[in-house]
Amino acid sequence: KKAAFLASRLTWSPAVRIRKELWEREGLEILWRTIDKVGTNDILAAETACGALLNLIVDATGDDTDQALKASTGDLSEGLLNFMEAWSERDRDGTLAVSLVVIMLRVFASMAVSRVAAVSLYHHGASEKVLSWMVKYGSERKVQQAGCTFLRNFAAENLRICEAVFSAGYFEHLAEVMRQYLAEPRFLAD
Repeated sequence: KKAAFLASRLTWSPAVRIRKELWEREGLEILWRTIDKVGTNDILAAETACGALLNLIVDATGDDTDQALKASTGDLSEGLLNFMEAWSERDRDGTLAVSLVVIMLRVFASMAVSRVAAVSLYHHGASEKVLSWMVKYGSERKVQQAGCTFLRNFAAENLRICEAVFSAGYFEHLAEVMRQYLAEPRFLAD
């Protein structure tokens, strides 16, 4: 738990140099091992470690190092999707893992900016899994916001991924999200 907390503090920095140093020192792999080891049984440890991962990849400036970092997250796609699926299944009443779902949808949205990572997410069933979480947590505004951001990034440039999004049934769910937005415009706004 302490390692996950410290990692989250170290990774939150706009300084590209720090992000590059962490990546070069296998920070991504260390975070994945932390998520996999302590995050599977402790929701707070899971949120902290996944938050550290998000902090590491979210503010990428677009330079070569940041693009390589985001692309390398594709190697973690299967494990991260399975990790989140396990927490979603454990969260029977839809209240335990809301914050973790939001964090992970933001991680997936950030990963999806990279074509390499987006294709990996696609191959590991991200379309169907993300939709299932958006449906399960349908009344949670932040889940819907993060899910929509994921969709925007995920389907942005790849026709096959757009087809996967369409065939997964997103449009029915997004129609409901838009109805909620029309009834309450703050639903999708921060």
